[in-house]
Amino acid sequence: MHPLISALRLHQWYKNLLIFLPIIFSGHLLNVQAFFLTFVGCALLCVLSSGNYCINDFFDWKRDKWNPDKKQKLSRNFLLVLGLILVIFSLYLSLKIFPAIFTVFLFSLFVTTFLYSAILKLYPFVDILIIAVNFVLRAVSGAFVIVESSKPYVWVSPWLIICTFFLALFIAVGKRYVEFAKHSNDFRPTLQSYTPELTKSLMIIATSCLIISYTLYSFLGENKNMIFTLPFALYTIFTYLGFIYNHSKIAEKSHLVVTSPKMIAGILLWVVATLIILYL
Repeated sequence: MHPLISALRLHQWYKNLLIFLPIIFSGHLLNVQAFFLTFVGCALLCVLSSGNYCINDFFDWKRDKWNPDKKQKLSRNFLLVLGLILVIFSLYLSLKIFPAIFTVFLFSLFVTTFLYSAILKLYPFVDILIIAVNFVLRAVSGAFVIVESSKPYVWVSPWLIICTFFLALFIAVGKRYVEFAKHSNDFRPTLQSYTPELTKSLMIIATSCLIISYTLYSFLGENKNMIFTLPFALYTIFTYLGFIYNHSKIAEKSHLVVTSPKMIAGILLWVVATLIILYL
């Protein structure tokens, strides 16, 4: 793979699909204008994310050169300049196209990611919490790209925030669990503060919170029929949990879920069931 493509982390863009959650659960998915605006917003998030990854590589350049999986072939200064260009470009287009509040979310995502790259990832617990917060920022921002094309205006549900937060926490803790099990602490200083017992306890807590939050949403949310999506959600969570405890590469690099037929089946069944319940 070309070093530039590798630096942009195109395979990590899937995280920005969270921006589609508000348009889906608000019932505006069939609104062509709202869908187009969400698509454009997702594209800007992708540009911003690539910029953030370049800046992260700038901070990690010296340490990553000893890691064969993360070693960068691009110069450190080039990564910083490229990252800043992508970030500024995405923020500028956001101001031109969308309400200012969406740009605020993009800028907040940049700031939290910058702080994470610069120093916060060195602190245990703070690192995984920042990752979860960034997932929430992506999801909630979707409500503000369609405020002018959707009537009534999209209301940000607390369930969106809670479920997204614990989903991200589940994935982040799972990654730390696998990394620790594979003795990757030589390359990630924060892992030195984790222990096998601690990561296992965090995994149990994160999984429980995710299951409880989604179960409560399916029972107490506006559409009570969402309870019928619970089996598919639980199947997907349990399958991914199996990857974590088996120290699978999928749990370490979550974008590899597309290589698992079981995960694809679980996600597709949940998506189809959700769309049927919300739109039929």
